[in-house]
Amino acid sequence: MLRIISDLDGAESGPEAVLVCTHAASLIAIGRALTGVMPEDVGTEDFKPYTCGLSKFVRRRVPGGEEGEAAVVWEQGMAIPRVDWRGGKGVAGGWDCVLNGDCSHLKDGAERGWHFSGDESFMSPTDGDAFVDDAETGTSGLPGARRERDDGYSGNGEGSKL
Repeated sequence: MLRIISDLDGAESGPEAVLVCTHAASLIAIGRALTGVMPEDVGTEDFKPYTCGLSKFVRRRVPGGEEGEAAVVWEQGMAIPRVDWRGGKGVAGGWDCVLNGDCSHLKDGAERGWHFSGDESFMSPTDGDAFVDDAETGTSGLPGARRERDDGYSGNGEGSKL
Protein backbone atom coordinates (compact mmCIF):
# COMPACT_ATOMS: atom_id res chain seq x y z
CA MET A 1 0.00 0.00 0.00
CA LEU A 2 2.85 2.36 0.78
CA ARG A 3 4.21 2.01 -2.75
CA ILE A 4 0.85 2.66 -4.38
CA ILE A 5 0.14 5.66 -2.16
CA SER A 6 3.69 6.99 -2.62
CA ASP A 7 3.32 6.80 -6.41
CA LEU A 8 -0.02 8.59 -6.29
CA ASP A 9 1.30 11.27 -3.92
CA GLY A 10 4.22 11.88 -6.28
CA ALA A 11 2.05 12.36 -9.37
CA GLU A 12 1.72 15.99 -10.52
CA SER A 13 -2.03 15.75 -10.84
CA GLY A 14 -2.61 13.04 -8.27
CA PRO A 15 -6.07 11.47 -8.12
CA GLU A 16 -8.74 12.51 -5.67
CA ALA A 17 -9.89 8.92 -5.26
CA VAL A 18 -8.67 5.40 -5.97
CA LEU A 19 -10.90 2.39 -6.57
CA VAL A 20 -9.49 -0.91 -5.35
CA CYS A 21 -11.31 -4.12 -6.32
CA THR A 22 -10.03 -7.07 -4.34
CA HIS A 23 -10.77 -10.28 -2.48
CA ALA A 24 -11.96 -10.43 1.11
CA ALA A 25 -8.66 -11.32 2.79
CA SER A 26 -6.87 -8.57 0.88
CA LEU A 27 -9.52 -6.03 1.85
CA ILE A 28 -9.15 -6.92 5.51
CA ALA A 29 -5.35 -6.64 5.33
CA ILE A 30 -5.54 -3.35 3.41
CA GLY A 31 -8.06 -1.94 5.88
CA ARG A 32 -5.88 -2.86 8.82
CA ALA A 33 -2.77 -1.34 7.24
CA LEU A 34 -4.56 1.88 6.25
CA THR A 35 -6.24 2.42 9.63
CA GLY A 36 -3.32 1.10 11.66
CA VAL A 37 -5.62 -1.09 13.72
CA MET A 38 -4.42 -4.68 13.96
CA PRO A 39 -6.49 -6.69 16.44
CA GLU A 40 -4.83 -9.23 18.73
CA ASP A 41 -7.15 -11.90 17.30
CA VAL A 42 -6.84 -12.05 13.49
CA GLY A 43 -10.37 -13.48 13.40
CA THR A 44 -11.84 -10.21 14.67
CA GLU A 45 -14.56 -9.07 12.28
CA ASP A 46 -13.41 -5.47 11.89
CA PHE A 47 -13.93 -5.03 8.15
CA LYS A 48 -16.93 -6.36 6.27
CA PRO A 49 -15.95 -7.79 2.90
CA TYR A 50 -19.15 -8.80 1.14
CA THR A 51 -19.68 -9.59 -2.53
CA CYS A 52 -19.96 -6.18 -4.25
CA GLY A 53 -19.73 -4.39 -0.91
CA LEU A 54 -18.27 -0.89 -0.79
CA SER A 55 -15.78 0.37 1.75
CA LYS A 56 -14.41 3.90 1.78
CA PHE A 57 -11.25 5.08 3.49
CA VAL A 58 -10.57 8.80 4.01
CA ARG A 59 -7.05 10.02 4.64
CA ARG A 60 -6.40 11.65 7.99
CA ARG A 61 -3.40 13.66 6.87
CA VAL A 62 -0.71 13.69 4.22
CA PRO A 63 2.73 12.90 5.70
CA GLY A 64 5.34 15.60 5.32
CA GLY A 65 2.82 18.33 6.06
CA GLU A 66 4.21 19.05 9.51
CA GLU A 67 7.58 20.68 10.14
CA GLY A 68 10.38 18.15 10.49
CA GLU A 69 8.22 15.31 9.22
CA ALA A 70 9.28 13.52 6.07
CA ALA A 71 7.01 11.50 3.82
CA VAL A 72 8.20 7.93 3.27
CA VAL A 73 9.18 7.53 -0.36
CA TRP A 74 9.80 4.12 -1.84
CA GLU A 75 11.23 3.74 -5.31
CA GLN A 76 12.03 0.68 -7.39
CA GLY A 77 15.36 -0.85 -6.43
CA MET A 78 15.21 0.38 -2.84
CA ALA A 79 14.89 -1.98 0.08
CA ILE A 80 11.29 -2.22 1.24
CA PRO A 81 10.96 0.14 4.21
CA ARG A 82 9.64 -1.00 7.55
CA VAL A 83 6.58 1.13 8.16
CA ASP A 84 5.42 1.82 11.70
CA TRP A 85 1.70 1.57 10.91
CA ARG A 86 0.29 -0.21 13.95
CA GLY A 87 -1.24 1.42 17.00
CA GLY A 88 -3.69 3.44 14.93
CA LYS A 89 -1.00 5.22 12.91
CA GLY A 90 -1.85 3.66 9.56
CA VAL A 91 0.11 3.77 6.32
CA ALA A 92 1.03 7.11 4.73
CA GLY A 93 -0.65 9.38 7.26
CA GLY A 94 -3.40 7.03 8.37
CA TRP A 95 -6.92 6.55 7.11
CA ASP A 96 -10.40 6.31 8.63
CA CYS A 97 -12.89 3.74 7.39
CA VAL A 98 -16.05 5.83 6.85
CA LEU A 99 -17.98 3.19 4.87
CA ASN A 100 -17.52 -0.45 5.85
CA GLY A 101 -18.92 -3.13 3.54
CA ASP A 102 -21.99 -1.14 2.51
CA CYS A 103 -24.37 -3.21 0.38
CA SER A 104 -27.38 -0.88 0.34
CA HIS A 105 -27.11 -0.65 -3.46
CA LEU A 106 -27.78 -4.40 -3.81
CA LYS A 107 -31.33 -5.74 -4.13
CA ASP A 108 -30.71 -8.56 -1.63
CA GLY A 109 -28.25 -6.64 0.54
CA ALA A 110 -25.07 -8.16 1.96
CA GLU A 111 -24.17 -11.60 0.66
CA ARG A 112 -21.26 -14.00 1.01
CA GLY A 113 -19.36 -12.17 3.73
CA TRP A 114 -16.00 -13.51 4.85
CA HIS A 115 -13.56 -13.13 7.74
CA PHE A 116 -10.41 -14.81 8.98
CA SER A 117 -11.41 -17.78 11.09
CA GLY A 118 -8.11 -18.10 12.91
CA ASP A 119 -7.38 -21.42 11.22
CA GLU A 120 -5.26 -19.84 8.51
CA SER A 121 -1.56 -20.56 8.68
CA PHE A 122 0.65 -17.49 8.77
CA MET A 123 4.22 -18.70 8.49
CA SER A 124 7.09 -16.37 9.07
CA PRO A 125 9.96 -16.37 6.54
CA THR A 126 12.20 -17.18 9.52
CA ASP A 127 10.16 -20.32 10.21
CA GLY A 128 12.20 -23.28 9.03
CA ASP A 129 9.14 -24.90 7.45
CA ALA A 130 8.17 -21.78 5.48
CA PHE A 131 10.29 -22.78 2.49
CA VAL A 132 9.51 -26.49 2.38
CA ASP A 133 7.92 -27.47 -0.94
CA ASP A 134 6.24 -30.73 0.06
CA ALA A 135 3.92 -30.68 -2.96
CA GLU A 136 6.86 -30.09 -5.33
CA THR A 137 5.02 -27.23 -7.00
CA GLY A 138 8.19 -25.33 -7.72
CA THR A 139 7.31 -22.61 -5.26
CA SER A 140 9.49 -21.52 -2.40
CA GLY A 141 6.58 -21.58 0.03
CA LEU A 142 5.86 -17.85 -0.09
CA PRO A 143 2.84 -16.48 -1.98
CA GLY A 144 3.73 -15.48 -5.51
CA ALA A 145 7.23 -16.93 -5.30
CA ARG A 146 8.34 -19.25 -8.07
CA ARG A 147 11.56 -21.05 -8.81
CA GLU A 148 12.50 -23.31 -11.67
CA ARG A 149 12.71 -27.00 -10.80
CA ASP A 150 15.36 -29.34 -12.19
CA ASP A 151 12.91 -30.61 -14.82
CA GLY A 152 12.38 -27.10 -16.23
CA TYR A 153 8.87 -26.72 -14.85
CA SER A 154 8.38 -23.35 -13.18
CA GLY A 155 4.89 -23.81 -11.76
CA ASN A 156 3.54 -20.94 -13.87
CA GLY A 157 1.83 -23.08 -16.50
CA GLU A 158 2.64 -25.81 -18.97
CA GLY A 159 6.14 -25.43 -20.37
CA SER A 160 6.63 -21.95 -18.95
CA LYS A 161 10.02 -20.73 -17.86
CA LEU A 162 10.85 -17.91 -15.49
